[in-house]
Parts: sequence; structure tokens; C-alpha cells
Amino acid sequence: MKKVHTEEQIVEILRGHEANGISVREYCRVKGIHETTFYNWKKRYGSMDVEEVRQLKTLQQENGRSIRSSRKAKWASSQKQKLRISAMPLKTF
Repeated sequence: MKKVHTEEQIVEILRGHEANGISVREYCRVKGIHETTFYNWKKRYGSMDVEEVRQLKTLQQENGRSIRSSRKAKWASSQKQKLRISAMPLKTF
């Protein structure tokens, strides 16, 4: 499913509900989101402000790059090991 709202927009929606004072059901109807979506967002982003969400997004991207480069290094190492093993002469008895 395609994301419709950015993390910054989600935080603004959550803050808008806190400032508005109407029920969650009514607020979600006005914003065009499902109540379950609202509560999932609240669980994930409830205590964050916009800057913290941006930092989280940056850290997740850096972590992803780190994991991918680590996997590539492990894969290259395993390929070198396979080449060494296949290049070894067979022992005859």
C-alpha cells in the first residue's frame, strides 16, 4: 500500500488532535484516516516532535546502508573462501 502521509505530517496530525479536543473518531473522520491508523501512529510517534522523527528517519537510513554494506562484505568474503577451497588440490589415497 502506498504511503499517503509523511512522518512529519503524521506528527502534525497527532499534535492537531491533542490541541483540538474533539473525539478521536470525529477527528479521524475529518482527517480522512481510520481510527486504527491513528492509534498505530500514536503508538509509534506519540511522544516525538517533527525534529525527532527526522532524526529517526536518518538513523534508519544509515542503519540500512550499514547492514547492506556488511552483507556485501560477508558475501565477498564467502566467495573468496569458496574459490580457495575449489583451488585446493584433491588428496589421493
